[in-house]
Amino acid sequence: MNWIKENKFLAAFLGATIIVAAGLGYYITIALGNYSQANDDYNVQATELQRLHALVPYPDEENLKKQRESKDAYAADILNLRKDLEAVQFPLVPVRPEEFQDILKKTVDASVQRAGEVGTKLPAKYYLGFDVYQATPPKGEAAAPLARELKGVDLVINILLNNKVDAIVDLKRPSIPEEGNGKPGGNQQKLVNKTPIEVSFIADPNRFKRVLNDLAACQKQFLVIRSLTIKNEKQEGPKRAETAVAAGGDAQQRLSFIVGTEKLMVTAKIEMVDFASSATK
Repeated sequence: MNWIKENKFLAAFLGATIIVAAGLGYYITIALGNYSQANDDYNVQATELQRLHALVPYPDEENLKKQRESKDAYAADILNLRKDLEAVQFPLVPVRPEEFQDILKKTVDASVQRAGEVGTKLPAKYYLGFDVYQATPPKGEAAAPLARELKGVDLVINILLNNKVDAIVDLKRPSIPEEGNGKPGGNQQKLVNKTPIEVSFIADPNRFKRVLNDLAACQKQFLVIRSLTIKNEKQEGPKRAETAVAAGGDAQQRLSFIVGTEKLMVTAKIEMVDFASSATK
């Protein structure tokens, strides 16, 4: 303490030096921190620049323009494809429940008349799979989807009738979600909506092949044959005595026997495929 009193100037100088040194150390610490942050930022940006330079193509203005043009062309191709797909499906048209019943009755009557004209036998209870709506109208939200499905079912039946199959044995149509028996929202939220039906019929082999060709080539509605179960009308082969008689006949008789004139009992599971509208985003 005495030394400080005796050397006031030197003590003041040392004190000021200590304060300045402390302040200088503080600023040096801050500067080093800023330098470290700036150095890290530089390294990150340098790495990103190197990555960009390594890209193929390099993202300059010219390549960006080409990428946008390619994206626009791709979007246009998708739009055209969806429009082409819409051309092979029945549109979803607003229909009132009572109106659907009228359409259903007229369609069934026309189908029965056509079957009588070509000689195709129909099931005892035949209402194109929509039996529940013979006396009761559908729900309001189900009328339009059901009307579209009815067109598809009628199309499949007409293919069978046009090829004059011997009989339509059975027709099964699972309910669609809009009828209230499926998951809420159901197929209508999907990009592709598959509506299955199952039809059993009897036909000779040639007419059966024509039915398959017409289903596959249909231009009114996109149809997919999901599975086929085929049984021969005759489950057992010819007996030995019958074979001997046929072998003793002329060539035409033997050929007829080998080819066979029996009928095929067919069960086809068919999907009617609808695609989301091109207006859907």
